[in-house]
Amino acid sequence: MHTHKMFIIGPFFTVAEEEFMLKVKESLEKKEYKVKTPLDIGYVKDGSEVLFKEDLEFIDQSDIIVAILDGLDPGTMCEIGYA
Repeated sequence: MHTHKMFIIGPFFTVAEEEFMLKVKESLEKKEYKVKTPLDIGYVKDGSEVLFKEDLEFIDQSDIIVAILDGLDPGTMCEIGYA
């Protein structure tokens, strides 16, 4: 059985947004998906080009992208367009 790789994209600028993203991740992991979020890849909230490239690599490696559209974050919209 193939375990699908998922990458969750969405805003994580507040504690509430981070907690929501982690709850979504936990729910999907219970369904036996292999799930990553920007929080898992050592994301620093400085908008650096290196981290953006790493983010795109995780999109490329994922079978499924889950987008949290709360607040229409411009970074999330960019990631959706790329995906």
